[in-house]
This record gives sequence, C-alpha cells and structure tokens, in this order.
Amino acid sequence: MQAAAWGAGGTAAVVLCLSLAARWYVSTEQTVYWWDYVQWWNFSVTLLNDYRQSPTAAARSVVRSFSRDYTLIPAIPTAAWCGLFGQSRMAFVTGLAAIYGGMLIVSSCLTTLAATQIADRQQRACAAAVAAIIALCWPLPFGVSMRGFVDCGASAIACFILWLFLSAPLSRLPLWRCISIGCLLALLFLFRR
Repeated sequence: MQAAAWGAGGTAAVVLCLSLAARWYVSTEQTVYWWDYVQWWNFSVTLLNDYRQSPTAAARSVVRSFSRDYTLIPAIPTAAWCGLFGQSRMAFVTGLAAIYGGMLIVSSCLTTLAATQIADRQQRACAAAVAAIIALCWPLPFGVSMRGFVDCGASAIACFILWLFLSAPLSRLPLWRCISIGCLLALLFLFRR
C-alpha cells in the first residue's frame, strides 16, 4: 500500500511538473500556429464542439475519421481536457503534456517493473525511478507534445503493450492479456497512422 501511495504521489508530481513546463513553454513561445502545429488542437476543439452539440455526433465524427489519414482517437482525451480547462492553445498543450506525458511516464515505469521481476523490491524501485528519469529527460516526446502533436500517446500505448507482455512468462500468459495486447496493437495503429 505504501508503494502504491508513493507511486500515485510521484505520478501526480510528475504530471504537475509537466503541466507547469507546458504552461511555461506556451507562454514564452512566439509562434504563428499553422498546418501541423495547429492540426490536433483544431481536431480536439472540433470534437468537443461536436460533443456539445450531440454525443452521438461526436461518436459519428470519430468513426468517420477511421477512413481518413488522421483518426480522432488521440483527440478524445484532449477534447475532454479542453472541455474542462478551455479551448486555448495553453489548455490544449497543457492537456497533452499532462495526459500523454503522464501516461508515458507511468507506462515506462510499469514496463521496467515487469522487465525486472527477478530483482528484489529495492532494485525494482530503483529501476522504475531510473525509467521515469530517462523518460523525463528524453526531449523528443515532450518537445513534440509542446508543439501540439499527440505522438507521445502512441509511445505510452507501446509501453503498455510491453508491460502486458513482460509481466508474465510467455508460457503462462493469460488469454485476457493476449486479447488486450491485440486490442492495444489495433488501437496503436488507429491512434497514429
């Protein structure tokens, strides 16, 4: 229980730091947003407006997007975030950092814990901390998120797939995990093609 409390507290602290970093980044940049830099922001706001008009209309928009180059699946969490915190660029990028950055940190730690099952508790905790630090110091996913792209979410889904795969020996992998891995692989394909 104490480890879970530390994990939850650490995750909350990381998400808070990511949110503050995103707010600082957006407030200091002097950019005219165009093309790809504004695309996911527009998708999120459009999906939110569809939802406010009718939840069924929003669901239809998501399903219709499966036949396009970009699906609206990555915009679902950020649309909800924009619904809570506003439709500004600041709110959108803060949501990207908090949601997808937080997911990447958590999934990196879970994957590391699963991969180090043979180690003792202290070594596993140290390995998870190192994974979190590496994920935080890796500039690529967070730089991409600060510019308004959702690719960090795809990395998090890939880490969750690895966690499901590594958390049990292959010979004892339960059927529900195999099905979950298959569903997450399909989601990964739909998330960011």
